[in-house]
Amino acid sequence: MAIDGKFLTTEEAAAILGVTVGRVRQFVQDKRLTSRRVGTMLLFEEQQVKQFAKKPRVNGRPKGT
Repeated sequence: MAIDGKFLTTEEAAAILGVTVGRVRQFVQDKRLTSRRVGTMLLFEEQQVKQFAKKPRVNGRPKGT
């Protein structure tokens, strides 16, 4: 992750993505979104969050076979 550029808090990233803070943390755990830990805070590159917001997401659980 580049050091230059603007960083967002978890709350700011959640607002941009239109999801909860917990869901943002789940994206990080699933390695769908990268973050940088500073102390106890997670910081996200603004550009990456905006690119992630443009990707289509599927809501709900997958259909059974």
